[in-house]
Amino acid sequence: MYARNGASSTVPSYLIPTPPSREYSKLIVFDKDGTLLAFDKPWLAWCGRLMSELGDGAAATIKKDLGNCLGEMGVNLKQGKVGLGAFAEGCFATVLESIKQTYVSSLEKMLDDDVLFAETIETCREEGDASKYPLTNIPQLFAELRNNGYAIAVATADTADGVEKFFKNNDVEVDFVLCANTPDYSPKPSRESAEKMCHHFGVHPDDVVMVGDTPTDMRFGANGNFGLIVGVTTGIGEEGVLREAGAHLVIDDLRELVALLKRSHCSVSR
Repeated sequence: MYARNGASSTVPSYLIPTPPSREYSKLIVFDKDGTLLAFDKPWLAWCGRLMSELGDGAAATIKKDLGNCLGEMGVNLKQGKVGLGAFAEGCFATVLESIKQTYVSSLEKMLDDDVLFAETIETCREEGDASKYPLTNIPQLFAELRNNGYAIAVATADTADGVEKFFKNNDVEVDFVLCANTPDYSPKPSRESAEKMCHHFGVHPDDVVMVGDTPTDMRFGANGNFGLIVGVTTGIGEEGVLREAGAHLVIDDLRELVALLKRSHCSVSR
């Protein structure tokens, strides 16, 4: 199991792929933020705090440039909304690098204190802790899925830190984690990573379900030829966008998922 006991090494133990603890015939892959956890509320708070911290006492142009940077990545602080874009679908490390470079450029000098930037990000991290905002009873959902023969994986653009908080605050275990730090795996929507995940569990792609709230999640399922791709409207993706990106079915609430899988005519429901 990939559980809450990460080792104090460069790569946490739960990110090192190991053979499954049991044989599974089916696999379900969940996105994290926007699917299992709320997205807008914590990350808008994070962005607001970041603007305050980095722009504190600075010229108005710095706040404007930071706001434009976030806007280009899909964050609209005035409307209180996160839409499609790099912030919701990209790797968090890339998002941070874009923010840092914007700040550097706005100051027209290189930041010679990376520690200061890192400390600012850490100060804001608690504001953006999405793990405190589950969208359903995750332990109960996972238990029901295991009782129906599913191995459970999480595929997220977040870092190991975010995954660890997800485990800790929601008291859950999964069988596989694909995140920004997973060794030898590329981020979603990599076809190779989807294929390697199937091989790891010894399951046919027809017997894999992908559940997510973004077009990237849907493309990950499509690239892996997964048997069922389920979009959820609890995050940033609207039904039309998710279907266009490859969703076979779209639901508004994860509480619908288990019943949907039981009645689905897709091969994964066998």
